[in-house]
Amino acid sequence: MFSMNVCRRMCSIGASINQRAVYLHQNAVVKPHQKAILETSVIQGIRYRQATQADRELLREGLKKYFYPDDPFTNFHYSGSAVDPDDMECALGIIDTGLMILAVDEETGELGGFAGSSIIGPDEPTKFLQLASEAQTKKFADIHRLLAHIAINARICERFGVDKAYYFSVTGVNPKFRRNAIATKLQLKHFQLAHLHGINVICVDCTNPASALAIGGYGMECVFTMKYADFKDDNGRVLFNGTENCTELKTYAMRI
Repeated sequence: MFSMNVCRRMCSIGASINQRAVYLHQNAVVKPHQKAILETSVIQGIRYRQATQADRELLREGLKKYFYPDDPFTNFHYSGSAVDPDDMECALGIIDTGLMILAVDEETGELGGFAGSSIIGPDEPTKFLQLASEAQTKKFADIHRLLAHIAINARICERFGVDKAYYFSVTGVNPKFRRNAIATKLQLKHFQLAHLHGINVICVDCTNPASALAIGGYGMECVFTMKYADFKDDNGRVLFNGTENCTELKTYAMRI
């Protein structure tokens, strides 16, 4: 079982995690009428539950504070670290699929953490490229072209012989709550959601060496590796500049 923060565009352990198959609502694999209802639970004064539209602004603030500041795809893009509006709205769109789980303090209503996932299919690369073509901003388009490139090479569904897989995407934990193993409990809820949707393959993209090392320790198989410097536009420009200590990303997957 996973511990700490495990998800897409994965940053450092204890920071925030990132999104892989974060589709706009109309392109999502899971439609509103297909949402699985997850049982709410309260653990040590923290309520774990699926997000609703009433939580939209609460989640928006959480993404601003506990996710995007540490998100490599956001910060490595050559244009700078600003969060594009269409990227934010796309992340908030996970609420519509029923795959966003919140951890909320029972007494204060403060957001302790959140974790969103996506259900991906064999046509994932096509959907990413479509999103890139419809993007309002260059960064959002480049992120989805990179995601399409990863999906084409990782071939999760083909590799495991399945028609859908569960992708751990955006995750963030409020630093005030990090000693409560909130990320782990959120991930357990997502395992339950994967089961409710009849999915037995999970996957995640790790964008930090420490994260990849942690994931490898859980028995997940590395199915794709690429250097940021190798992803360029048609003019040969590197779109995502890694750092001295973070030069590549890796995709991991496993059956559950």
